[in-house]
Amino acid sequence: MHNKKIYFVSFYFPPMGRGGSIVLSNFARGLAKMGWDIEAITIENPHGFRVSFNYDYNLYDELKSKLKIHQINTFNWWGLGEALYLGGIIPCPFYNWYKSVENKIDHIINQDGIIYATCPPFSNLLIANMIKEKFKFPLIIDFRDINYTFDPFQRSRFKKIEKKIILNAHKITVATDSIGKHLEKQFRLDGNNIFTIYNGYNKSSEHKLRNDTNKSLKIIYAGTLTKLQRPDILIKAYKEILDKSSNIAENINIEFYGPKNYYYRKEISKNIEGNVMFNEYIAHDQLMNRLFEIDIGFSCLSSEKFAYATPTKVFEYIGNEIPILGAF
Repeated sequence: MHNKKIYFVSFYFPPMGRGGSIVLSNFARGLAKMGWDIEAITIENPHGFRVSFNYDYNLYDELKSKLKIHQINTFNWWGLGEALYLGGIIPCPFYNWYKSVENKIDHIINQDGIIYATCPPFSNLLIANMIKEKFKFPLIIDFRDINYTFDPFQRSRFKKIEKKIILNAHKITVATDSIGKHLEKQFRLDGNNIFTIYNGYNKSSEHKLRNDTNKSLKIIYAGTLTKLQRPDILIKAYKEILDKSSNIAENINIEFYGPKNYYYRKEISKNIEGNVMFNEYIAHDQLMNRLFEIDIGFSCLSSEKFAYATPTKVFEYIGNEIPILGAF
């Protein structure tokens, strides 16, 4: 194959704004700079009952000048997908995204190329395998995470589909060595076909010296708000300081950036007090500018079963030379 063409398949891609979208946009931008012709296949209208979606149109506008982005409109089934998924009827709550791409794929693929699909969600793998079977393209599967599950009653059937797709891939890339070892063991894969590509950060971000004249300590958490992360741990720690030593607490400022979702309403909003400030999601470039004024970046995971993961924010803290406070 002489064409330097790659088809990215990802539910999470700009203008959707979240860690996975940012990582993929950096990767796509880098490949485009190296001369690869990139086309991304993503969803236009994500929706769900329990899932919140944020958008970063600054990132989207910057990226679409460098590659072609196919935004596929899906039929809106609101919470039905999640209900069918939890009931074990479908393997992914975004199964409608797979069906919509399947119906439109002949109008998207116009030349030979490589398929690069990231997971989760599982529907990305279904789409990528469908394209591979239909057009006979090489397939690369990228695992940024392995935190997706199947209903116990349908687990055997869906795991067979998963195994078939993974064994069908020419190469596999992973976010951490731990994910690679897990896949190698679970599917008896050849470790020589698994490559680790860390989440990393955008080197184009210009580093600036922080203003150290302010004596207050500024701590930031920006990202997903769910029980898998439990970022409210930081607020609870601050409240302990506030109760025991208010003169120290008054010199600590904590900033949260994220969606006002169910977890925010249940665990965070009721505990905000003192110098804790909550802000809704902001564009990635705005967040990077804010990091120039921050002293400590906070990152957290709620359980040892997520020890394989390295959150995107950790790399961005490193890239901006910010000390990291972690709760794992």
